[in-house]
Amino acid sequence: MKVKYNIFAALLLTALTVFVACEKNVISTPGDTPVGARVKFLLACSNCPSLQMTANGQIINPTGLAYGTAFPTSGYAVLPTGDVTLDVIRTDSSKSLFSAKVSLVDGKYYSVYVGDTVPTPSISLIEDDIKAFQDTFLRVRFAHLLTGKTKDTLEFVRKNDNTVLATGVTYGKASEFKFVPSTLADTFFYRKVGTTAIYPLTTNSIISNRKAQTLTFLARGVNNKIGTSAQIPKIDWWVNR
Repeated sequence: MKVKYNIFAALLLTALTVFVACEKNVISTPGDTPVGARVKFLLACSNCPSLQMTANGQIINPTGLAYGTAFPTSGYAVLPTGDVTLDVIRTDSSKSLFSAKVSLVDGKYYSVYVGDTVPTPSISLIEDDIKAFQDTFLRVRFAHLLTGKTKDTLEFVRKNDNTVLATGVTYGKASEFKFVPSTLADTFFYRKVGTTAIYPLTTNSIISNRKAQTLTFLARGVNNKIGTSAQIPKIDWWVNR
């Protein structure tokens, strides 16, 4: 019986060792709730190819991220804390475009924006303060990733009552979250500071029935592009909570 017990114990230890070793090579997905930093990645580099990101060598998004999309589409990925090396890699060749070191704090939420354009893309790390919450309101903020030879300073406006929700937002930065009344339909846009018209070539961003949600509106594109170019100035929004 003792021999059988020792064999069983050895098999169990081997299985546990394999399980733990495998777990070390996996970036957690939105369904998990481990300790760590919560991170959402958004690709705002308008001429970048499909990309994958790694954290300390571990793949974050298993499929390529296209311009104007986010990973995860819902919720956040869970990453290690402390000093983390993020690598941005071409999906078609596994070639690294660039890397950056960031510091992530346990339990905090972040958005990582890949911005500018190839051959010199950049990363902006912005903390997402999504703790405060009122279920009868909508919370919004504005992130500026609209690039160009001259990067304009922008402001973010709620059209329904012409309220400026954020002003003086510079490239790679985001405003604080603001509470706004939740209505059946709401319209938002951005413009250059010191002007009154919507930013050239962009359209309003119209949302509906978003009560109790927390959203980030994103300015992206290249400010001197015109026509049908995929790089023309745009506004998108993403759900943070």
